[in-house]
Amino acid sequence: MSSRTFFGGAPFLAVLIGGFTALCAETSVLPEPGDLRTAGTVDFPVSCAAAVRPEFLRGVALLHSFFYEEARRIFSEVAEKEKT
Repeated sequence: MSSRTFFGGAPFLAVLIGGFTALCAETSVLPEPGDLRTAGTVDFPVSCAAAVRPEFLRGVALLHSFFYEEARRIFSEVAEKEKT
């Protein structure tokens, strides 16, 4: 008896590949691209005013999550608030 006859040929191969694919698939839900809530957080000392510190740290988290335009907007707002 040949192995092709034993395993059933192509249908067996398709089931085998499908099973391995299902086992290797991630079970966690990935965030949608562009979801700013997934940027995470950072915490380190900065010299800006305490009132704008959370905004500045949010900007750094966005920067490190590749949300460059949003980070730039936040840094600009922080700089304007620091002037006053």
